[in-house]
Amino acid sequence: IFSCPLSTLSGRCLDIEPFATLGRYRFLSCRSICDEWFEVYETDELPEGRYCAVSYVWKGVRDLAQEGTLSQYFTVKGAEDGDPIGLHVLRDLAWAALQLKKDFIWLDRIGILQTQKEDKSWQIRNMFKIYQLSTCIILPGGVRRLVSITEETTWIDRAWTLQEALAP
Repeated sequence: IFSCPLSTLSGRCLDIEPFATLGRYRFLSCRSICDEWFEVYETDELPEGRYCAVSYVWKGVRDLAQEGTLSQYFTVKGAEDGDPIGLHVLRDLAWAALQLKKDFIWLDRIGILQTQKEDKSWQIRNMFKIYQLSTCIILPGGVRRLVSITEETTWIDRAWTLQEALAP
């Protein structure tokens, strides 16, 4: 439903709402991201066994080295209060999913139309199933940057953590 060079997202706010259909599952293509292209796909059915769902904190560990610049990040319309998404994190996420032999990534920040209550409600009702049929990748520091194993995060303190960790 949406496609653009990955680099054009830098410093921008992504809005896929004009291209999306309410009440559908949306996924990012791992292969295209690794090829520096950003593609969002939409489907009525979950592609069981073919995707990774991402568990992360909405506001994670800050990237002090990049503070004040959004050149390597993008935001999502309706989710500007959360951390921007690091292009390097998205690339690493796609690479990791491909290593697990998965074609797609489900990232709620993009998979849920953040400005549409109807879509958000539908997606939340289906969240357990989304995680249940996935391989879960955990980004305990959030989508801004990856964290080292010694860094403390708030991932375990989230209400969604139990579902995201146990459902798959």
